[in-house]
Amino acid sequence: MALLPPEFLNAVVAIEQKVEDASLREPAYVVLGTGFMVIFPTEPEVAGRTVSGRVYLVTARHVLLAALQSGRRVVHLRFNRGSLRNPLEMAIQDAAGNNLWLESKDRNADIVLIPVNTRVLERAGVHVERIGPHKMAEVRGPPRTPVAEGDAVFVVGFPAFIQGISTKRVIVRSGTISCLDSDMIDGAGGFLIESFSFGGSSGAPVFVRPTMESVGETEAITDCILLGIVTQKFQYQEYAPVVGGGKTPTFQPVAPVPLTGENSGISLVVPADFIKEIAERDIGKKCW
Repeated sequence: MALLPPEFLNAVVAIEQKVEDASLREPAYVVLGTGFMVIFPTEPEVAGRTVSGRVYLVTARHVLLAALQSGRRVVHLRFNRGSLRNPLEMAIQDAAGNNLWLESKDRNADIVLIPVNTRVLERAGVHVERIGPHKMAEVRGPPRTPVAEGDAVFVVGFPAFIQGISTKRVIVRSGTISCLDSDMIDGAGGFLIESFSFGGSSGAPVFVRPTMESVGETEAITDCILLGIVTQKFQYQEYAPVVGGGKTPTFQPVAPVPLTGENSGISLVVPADFIKEIAERDIGKKCW
């Protein structure tokens, strides 16, 4: 019994940056973040599956900005399947300085889509799955997908501290929806889950864990679907008491106590609705 479809794992890729060091005998790479492939139909679907469509790489915007800030106009993709010794190069900015990714109209949403030339993947012998829009949740505004706080999720990504020599394997972790609030989505560009995120987790897809259980008249989600992507972790910061004019100490954020590795375990997730919004605008029609 599998609660997380294997094809979802094989849609996820590690986004890396090449280490520029002439002393290295072999190319070395560092993980910038995680991404995954999606496909949107340009022709009618057959039996609920997309047979022909436009393919995109989805990730967090700040992952690509980090590459640009280091002077790189390309990133490298390493896949969960295949035996590529070196990852596949992908341009993120052209020679004129134009970014090659697509963004949401909502600037608070830290998410981008990069159109993918599937012929390049085929020539490289890469086999990567793609997630279609029928496997994506819709939670913006009045929730269309019956998910709520307390529902379990899977977080799939490439934490930077787990690296192989020539290949990488996606790591699956569990979590819980902590706060699914429409005002938070509109204001902060996402909602909260309880799941530890680490370097390399940005852009990791979050999937709803299917279940047959529900409470009262609420609807159970019996299918594993894409809920969104991880874009931010929240660090726990403790503050020292500062004595004010009175006798009672007050806590003010002026003298933070240095803490090491204090990950709160709370992460921000951008809903999959933004993926659909960006793809629909690019294709020019509603495609699901």
